Amino acid sequence: MTALVSTRQERPLFFPAGEHTLFGILTQPATNPKGIAVVILPGGTNLSMNVNGLSVRFCRRVARHGFHALRFDYHGVGESSGRPDRVDLASPFVSDLDGALASLRAHGIERFVLVGSCFGARTVLAGTPTTDGLVGVVLISPPVRDFEMGELEVTRMAAELSVGDFARRAVSARALSGLLKADRRRTYYKLVREKLRERRGRSSERAADRKARYAISPRFLEPLRDLVSRGSPVLFIYGDGDDLWGEFQRGRATSPLAEVLGTATISSTTLPGRVHGFSDSRVADGVFDFVADWIVELPAVDGMQPAGQGRNEGIP
Repeated sequence: MTALVSTRQERPLFFPAGEHTLFGILTQPATNPKGIAVVILPGGTNLSMNVNGLSVRFCRRVARHGFHALRFDYHGVGESSGRPDRVDLASPFVSDLDGALASLRAHGIERFVLVGSCFGARTVLAGTPTTDGLVGVVLISPPVRDFEMGELEVTRMAAELSVGDFARRAVSARALSGLLKADRRRTYYKLVREKLRERRGRSSERAADRKARYAISPRFLEPLRDLVSRGSPVLFIYGDGDDLWGEFQRGRATSPLAEVLGTATISSTTLPGRVHGFSDSRVADGVFDFVADWIVELPAVDGMQPAGQGRNEGIP
């Protein structure tokens, strides 16, 4: 019978990360510890519990199989110190991840599975080249190009909508009502400017530069190549209703990404519905069930552990 995990197995942590002090919750394994910590990073600036407590349930589930599991608040979020930074995929919060891993190493854990969604997935990718002891990496709805939060829809719609479709959407009741909100107004104006730029061709950018804005980011591709060279298992998960899945599909048709994705250590799955943002709780639970099963079946999970690992002593 699988052991149950509750708040009794959860311990609060405060740990340094760059110039900040971050808050996290470490869930201890309910059975023989494997000496592996699963670290989960949410999208955007979500709290460590994630949408509808997804990360809480996920950490408890993997803890039933002998994993430690850590979820934490980014700097400027929740109980962590600092002010929230603008979420920009070109500048993920790698120092936050580094601080979390250093805290786990200080407690004798040297092997890790990293799980990230959207911005968290890009933070995971950016941090992997300097992370030793990787057992596996899970990337849930990772964007393949760089943009700031709220600009995905702007650049995609400007590139793909005809002028007629754009005009109809711009004057729809939903679009006009959204103008009452400041953040929606900013997005709307960005979209108008972007579409005018596309339509008139008066941008100061060269054609090659405009194309590059819709291309796969080297910040996405290069860490992925590094993971392949190290033989680290990587799992991609998208929903077939995700805009990000469409961009991934288009990117996969190009030679640089196709070459990397064709390696044996990388797998991908597409689940029904919209995964990005976890707006559907049933879809979200299905995602994390799939991830937990994948982690449990990783080849390195039951392999030989370095000396000093696999103990629960000293973990707060």
